[in-house]
Amino acid sequence: MILMMGTDPRGAGGIASVLNAYQQAGLFEPADASLHSVTYVTTHREAPRWRTGLLWASAVGALIMARIRRPVQIVHVHSASRGSFLRKSILLRLARILGCHTVFHLHGGGFQTFVEQQLGPLGRWWVRATLNHVSLVLALSERWRDYILTLAPSARVEILSNPVAIDSTPIRRPEPGRILFLGRLDPRKGVYDLVTAIAAVYHTMPPGSPELRLVVAGDGDGAALAEFASRAGVGGQLERLGWISPAERSHQLARASLFVLPSHHEGVPMSMLEAMSARVPIIVSSVGGIPDLVTHGVHGLVVPPGDIKALGSALAQLVFDLPLQETLASAARERIGSECATEIVMSRLRSLWQSLDPEAPPIGISLKVPT
Repeated sequence: MILMMGTDPRGAGGIASVLNAYQQAGLFEPADASLHSVTYVTTHREAPRWRTGLLWASAVGALIMARIRRPVQIVHVHSASRGSFLRKSILLRLARILGCHTVFHLHGGGFQTFVEQQLGPLGRWWVRATLNHVSLVLALSERWRDYILTLAPSARVEILSNPVAIDSTPIRRPEPGRILFLGRLDPRKGVYDLVTAIAAVYHTMPPGSPELRLVVAGDGDGAALAEFASRAGVGGQLERLGWISPAERSHQLARASLFVLPSHHEGVPMSMLEAMSARVPIIVSSVGGIPDLVTHGVHGLVVPPGDIKALGSALAQLVFDLPLQETLASAARERIGSECATEIVMSRLRSLWQSLDPEAPPIGISLKVPT
């Protein structure tokens, strides 16, 4: 059996989106008794601290009992930074003591900042020890693999893209000037930079131009963002949706003229992959694994993080240029289909698991490929 552990798939955030993609692909469906099966255990969800502590303790118990009752061969954890890393590193240490193969799957763009700026010498030693001693580290891109190897040169690090469903005929009803942001309403995601850049473009548009509209969907302090937009003179151009369901996210992507995510830190954001799959032209920042997937001027426009002037120029260049939008969106769709399609990612995940224990039965994944 393979035990996969991480945040609540019903929650918000990139890891939850990845887990939902796995679930939709059939990863957690029962397999034949002669095959490996995959069981998911939630280790964390948004709740009072005492309740999250109890949930983590129950995950520890679930790991021990699963090892006693059934032959758990592989423990695969999904981790970000800070508390997420601490919780998962302890689970991995316990899994190694219990004789399991271990997989550390790194998500979240803040890991480098966490290691280099938020930890002391002892904490950095623990990070290196964790990465060096697990059976396999999964990174989202070449840049993240290279960074992990600077921390832990003896680690086995493989690249596994985030999976995204590829609809053969995505429905597009783009509304001119409708700009979509999907993510937490936090300065680190660049949403305040985006408001400032849109204000600069909006106030210099010639008369008769289509109306600009910024649609933001995600958790966070929407009231503070609205106040900021009002001070910038574009309060009327801001539409706040809050956190939205996958179905509503698809609906919003279909309506969007552009998708913009000018983050300061990223892994490989699921929202960007979904926009590329849906043929929505993108403007993104050159952080994390994004440059490994998006070439500036080919698959989208890429700007330096925090560079509001460059962001404004990219918006002005792309927002009403329909031929350029189509060219970029088509190339992005082709790139995503060749590297991040669900069936490609799931097949690679299965092969990586199998490589940890070549003598074990095949991995029993009932893969469902969206049509």
